[in-house]
Amino acid sequence: MPKRRFALAAAALLLVAGCGAEERSEPPAQQGAPAPPGDLSDVVLRPLEGPERTIADYGGKILIVNFIATWNNDSKALVPVMNEIQKNFVKNVTVIGIAIDEGGPGSLRNFARENDVRFELFTGGSAIAGRFGAAGRVPRTYVLTREARIFGRFTGLKEYRHYHEFLIDMYRRRM
Repeated sequence: MPKRRFALAAAALLLVAGCGAEERSEPPAQQGAPAPPGDLSDVVLRPLEGPERTIADYGGKILIVNFIATWNNDSKALVPVMNEIQKNFVKNVTVIGIAIDEGGPGSLRNFARENDVRFELFTGGSAIAGRFGAAGRVPRTYVLTREARIFGRFTGLKEYRHYHEFLIDMYRRRM
């Protein structure tokens, strides 16, 4: 009898786990530690040139915020992926990069030129990373809703299809 009860319990757990995976309300990229709550529209961004901006300036679009480091190979490899996302979702999505290293505008300009960056880059990421919960590994990518709230995040380098599928899921949810 104990073996049978164990088998039934194991089968029940598998059934529940299987159902949960399909009925999950959060996209797969949100699993893990919870993202910090709240409105991020007041976060100030320092561009390489021109006046400061805020996240609110991107209102009405989904915003993909990438915390990067100019010396990091995964940050460099993320650039063509984000260039492609920006190109394919241009009407509804804006991609930005925020450098967390303190190499200054010169090193960020070199990074942009050497890696053919086709999205906006900002400096001073270490000062605002805490608002996103962006401590640790780079690159770290946050997907913000049109209301400037974190909807999902990716840690490390991911393939194009991960971001693409995530954005398509957001469209399906009419976000």
